[in-house]
Amino acid sequence: MQKQEAKFGIKFRHYLMANPMYSGSYELKDSRGKKSFNLKEYKEEQKIYAEAIKYSKKGVLVRTEGDRGLPDYLYLRNAYSWVVINYPEGFCIIDSDTIKLEKRKSLTFLQASDISHTIVKY
Repeated sequence: MQKQEAKFGIKFRHYLMANPMYSGSYELKDSRGKKSFNLKEYKEEQKIYAEAIKYSKKGVLVRTEGDRGLPDYLYLRNAYSWVVINYPEGFCIIDSDTIKLEKRKSLTFLQASDISHTIVKY
């Protein structure tokens, strides 16, 4: 799973740099070539971080790798928080609050598209 998310991370980074969006956090997920994404893979800890990034008075301090001139830390407070799900057909960028309200156990690309902020088709 991590290898597929890492490969998608490179693709998403190129997309984001070519199509700037909002400052904030982007949690990348991959359906691993399947037609649907199991929402259990969006872990509770990730939901807690997303909520803290958006609403916490303290915010979230993130330690970076620090190589190639990157700052040592990033501070996120009152920022956007997104879940990005990669499917064979493309990827969907969904607000963390929207996906948290989802009642289904899994999302197909079409279902994710219906609740997405941004849809990128391959």
